[in-house]
Amino acid sequence: MPRPAHERVEGAAPSPAEYEQALDHDCEVAQQEAARARVDQEAIERELRDLDDVLDRRHRGDEDHREDGTETSAGGNGTEPNRLNDVVFAPVSDDLVPPGQWRTVEDGAARVGQVLEKELTLERQRGARSGLTAGRYDTRAGHRLAIGDPRVCETPTPGREKRYALVLVLDRSGSMHNGRPPKIEVATQAVTRLAVAAEELGIRVAIIDFIDSQARLAKPFAVEACHVQTTLLDTDCGGGTPLAEAIGLARTVVETQRDNPLIITVTDDRPNDVKAVTRELQASHAPVCSLTIATDSDPGTVAPDALALAPYYERQVAVYDVDAIDNRLDQFASLLTGL
Repeated sequence: MPRPAHERVEGAAPSPAEYEQALDHDCEVAQQEAARARVDQEAIERELRDLDDVLDRRHRGDEDHREDGTETSAGGNGTEPNRLNDVVFAPVSDDLVPPGQWRTVEDGAARVGQVLEKELTLERQRGARSGLTAGRYDTRAGHRLAIGDPRVCETPTPGREKRYALVLVLDRSGSMHNGRPPKIEVATQAVTRLAVAAEELGIRVAIIDFIDSQARLAKPFAVEACHVQTTLLDTDCGGGTPLAEAIGLARTVVETQRDNPLIITVTDDRPNDVKAVTRELQASHAPVCSLTIATDSDPGTVAPDALALAPYYERQVAVYDVDAIDNRLDQFASLLTGL
């Protein structure tokens, strides 16, 4: 009686059926890798249509307010886009960074991913969504009462159904040239590592940056970080700090998603208008955290504006030393539980 394939004698030549099974598996893996290596243009088009719908609804709402004689609150600095044509897109290059440079990103992302995966597992077991105005009181959100924020409740959620949408905001303003090393080098590494780590865990990530005083959509959700390596790791910077505008665009982008939203700013927290940023933070339904880059400050201190904004962020963690970036990212990832 012939042996089953799984009991084949060690060292014996594979049977034709085993060859075919192995080839089928290899073909499936190759197809998956090929799909991963391509940018999904249809997914990008769907995402942009959803964004256009959000902007169109907002524009119509503004017009309705003007017609009935009421004024609209622009929020932030009042320069959020009203139409998709108003959205500025960062130029995307197909060029890749040197393999060693990207390998460093992936190694850092792997370490951050381990912490983030652990925290996400705990959060899904916990099965609650916080930051709400109704439900049971969330003791961890008590700090919001001090700034008049009513979102201090949580409600049970089926943990296994929880999915996340993350928007990262990268500061490329002129002040990011400062520091030793330059803050922009730390910021680009932090954003890229966070993005890669999150995507490996199935979290959808979009990235917004601002340079020359203009906020841009640098990476839509539908484009993986590996396809925009040079865009993310580019250290060019200049202009003012329209942080309020960038957070406003981030809020618009997360409105296109049904997943649990989270916004993280990676900035030195020296905006053009602190009050405008405060208004955006208070108006955001998505939690907004700050990874504050402070390589030009003494350890334990941050710029006055960063200190003023701290009560309005959901979380704020400062990075003072590029050599400690992975450790700080680990700490930051561990703070995201419960958001």
